Parts: sequence; C-alpha cells; structure tokens
Amino acid sequence: MPSLANIAPTLRAAGLTVVELPGWRTRTRPGSHAPKGFLAHHTAGSSDSLSYVEWMTYVGRPSEGIPGPLCQIALSRTGIVYLCAAGRANHAGKTRAIGNWLQAGDGNTQLIGCEALHRGGTEPWTPTHYNAYVKLAATVNKFMGWPASHTLGHKETSLTGKVDPTFNMNTFRANVASAMAGSFEEEDMATPAELWTQYRIGGGEADGQTPITTLAQASIYSNHARLALITQAGQITKLLADTAAIKAAVAGVDVDEAALAAQLVPLLVEPIVTELGDAVGLTEEEVEAAIRRVLGSLDNAPAPS
Repeated sequence: MPSLANIAPTLRAAGLTVVELPGWRTRTRPGSHAPKGFLAHHTAGSSDSLSYVEWMTYVGRPSEGIPGPLCQIALSRTGIVYLCAAGRANHAGKTRAIGNWLQAGDGNTQLIGCEALHRGGTEPWTPTHYNAYVKLAATVNKFMGWPASHTLGHKETSLTGKVDPTFNMNTFRANVASAMAGSFEEEDMATPAELWTQYRIGGGEADGQTPITTLAQASIYSNHARLALITQAGQITKLLADTAAIKAAVAGVDVDEAALAAQLVPLLVEPIVTELGDAVGLTEEEVEAAIRRVLGSLDNAPAPS
C-alpha cells in the first residue's frame, strides 16, 4: 500500500496549495494504522489559522485523553491543504461497520482523517472550500488505490452522534468519483450574495472578518489559489483595511463603478504585488482582473441588516 508520507507532490500536481508541517511524515500515535478510506470532518470552529492547525497537530485535547495529532490532513477555507501526520491520528474514534470493507471498532486504524476548518451549522460551504475538499479526497483516494465509495463523513461512521461534515455525503462521493475520473465540474465562484450571507452567519467582524476580506478571500482566491498565502501570513486584514467603498456598494448605495475601481485597485493591487512579490506569484494584471471581477458583481449583493 502506498505511504501517505509521499503524497505531497501528488497533491501539488493536482493543483492544490500544500503546506507541510514539520515532522509530518513520521508523526503518528501509538497503535496500528492500516487505512482503507478517507474520513471527512469539520472543526466546528471559526478559526482558519495556521496556529489552530498546529494546535490540532501538536497539542490536541490531552485532558480528554485525545492528544494530537487530531487528523492527518487539514483544509482551510481558502483551500490550503495542511499535511499534519502521515501515521495514526486521533480523529475517528469508534466506528460502525460499513459495507464489507470498514469493520466496527477502531476507526483511527482504518481511516485517514481530514479536518476542514469550518464552523458547521448554518455556515455555507463556499465553492473554494468545497471544490478543494472534493479534489483533496479524490487525490488521496487515487494515490492510496481506493474507490470513491471509501470516502465517508464522520456523521456516517460515528457511534456518538457526530454531525460533520454538513454537506450531503452522497453528493460529495459522486463529486469525488467524477474528480477521480477527470470529469468533475467545479462549483462556480461564490456570488457576493452568498459571501455576504457567510459574513453575517459566520460572525462577521466579531471574528475579525470584514466585508472586504470576505469578498476578497472567496472571490479572488477561488480563481487564484496562491493568494491564500496572504491570509495564511495574516496580511489580508492589513492590506485591505479600507472597507468603506465595499460596504457602500454592498449596501446598495449608488456608487459609480469606475470611481470605485479607481479607489480600490491601487489599494489592493499595489500592496499585494509590491509588498508580497514572489510569495504570491501573480502579475499585476492578474490581480487587477480578479479585483475587477469582484467589483463588477457587487450590484446583486444583498444589503446588510
């Protein structure tokens, strides 16, 4: 059986942005590990930070008898894949039998777990997040030699009433199968209406998000995944500090689009290109085009309440 420790180049070849945590190839928990499938989770929290992934990896919940690593893989809202551990992790607990391949008992022995950084509940799955999850599961399955049917949700295996992940698993498996066959059609880029809903449901500025960071993260990053490096580096809030123009547009105020673009393009393009440079790897023209796509679709955004 292939070793998960060797999967990083395959994930990158599939178009995923990958961050390898130090020591992940040899990190494991005591006990056997002979995985047969991919188990999808979500964290049920608002954090989307590297520090939270590090906590899941290095610390976990030792007071509850569940030390880290709590997953082999983590997936951020902006589509960053974090490789946390190639060996056994404390993520699945006891599992029910499924089909003729997953036995009742120790799920940590039988499954590779991915924790998506997602609140659950009413937080929607943006196309960026969901498409990356499909691509990730498909790539892991193909690499390990498993069929799409070996993709499960924690809510399907749990004996204790887990509810994650909140998307439909039958649809997800069908999407994974399509991706494995090379025929998956990714969901379209999230609309401003969807993003504004996520901003409001997700706690908004109480979680450090603003309308401009929400729009820029999901709308720009969905087509330019490398810009996710800005979020990881904690730069996005600093770079996009002036939110007045976006707020005015989202609220339905009559703002001249050309004037709005004139204000925002220098604000967004110049710091991204000049201050981050090669870390982003995008030309000024690519960044400007992505920003103008956001601006051009603001007319249909719902007003904040």
